[in-house]
Amino acid sequence: LTARRRGKQSPPSLERTMGDMANYELSTGASMRLFNGESNLTPVLQIADIRALQNKDGEAGNDEAGGGAGGAPAKEKRFRVMLSDGKHYVTAMLTSQLNQHVYDGELQKFSVLRLKEYFSNQVQGRKIIIALNVDILGHAPDIIGQPNSVENPGPEQPGGGGAPAAPPRR
Repeated sequence: LTARRRGKQSPPSLERTMGDMANYELSTGASMRLFNGESNLTPVLQIADIRALQNKDGEAGNDEAGGGAGGAPAKEKRFRVMLSDGKHYVTAMLTSQLNQHVYDGELQKFSVLRLKEYFSNQVQGRKIIIALNVDILGHAPDIIGQPNSVENPGPEQPGGGGAPAAPPRR
């Protein structure tokens, strides 16, 4: 997505917010609370990473039932995101209804959003959050904070000892 969009201007709503991370106060502690199954939260989070998933055939997407408009297949890409609260990040999936925001460049790496509707699910022994509805608040130029995974938060080190783990690169 990034390579395709190079040379294109950011949507106006994103241009207004670029360069000022101070505008975004993330909901510190929310990633751990989401991971632990709390519901009815509406946290402000940042996308630390976003990836299109591959289905078993090696193609992006996994919706095979039915047909799309004009007889096109109904396969929809699915996007995995790492949602950060500045301290921790949690793995999440975007529902296909949110895909247009990714295609339009509104949801991308370092976007800041309010998670309005979600549920948690267990997939292959890992807990993930399924994002159903979000408010897009803008886009920061870089990661906010130094988040660690909620699944492996690491020891708290007084004085800052070691470097925290970055979101996984796969």
